[in-house]
Amino acid sequence: MCNKNKQKGYVALISILIVSALSLAISVGVSLRSISGAHMGLSYERSYQAHTLAISCVYEALLSLEKDLEYAGNEDIIIEGKVCHIYTIEGAGNENRIVKTEASVNGFVKKTRVEVLRIGPTMQITSWESVVDF
Repeated sequence: MCNKNKQKGYVALISILIVSALSLAISVGVSLRSISGAHMGLSYERSYQAHTLAISCVYEALLSLEKDLEYAGNEDIIIEGKVCHIYTIEGAGNENRIVKTEASVNGFVKKTRVEVLRIGPTMQITSWESVVDF
């Protein structure tokens, strides 16, 4: 009789251990998924910040070109404490200019390339794209 109680005790103990192990595995899985989701959200945010910073740099370069056709670029611009780079503007005069910018936020790099057909009297842009490299 005592042997049967011991067997029931072992079965109960093993059942509790199995249920506990499964619960722990599920909890760890849910936690890792949550951490992964948070990391993806942060990565998206940094990538978006770099993208908008590169675009802001393009606008800065286009405004400078509109004011002065001799504007050459090749400078860093600080926008809200973050730095973007305007590469040397290709072309000369009022037509066929190419503006390239780059911004980096926490390792996320975004580059933008804009082709300007004409600067004045009204600016005409023929191409505006995010690129991997120039």
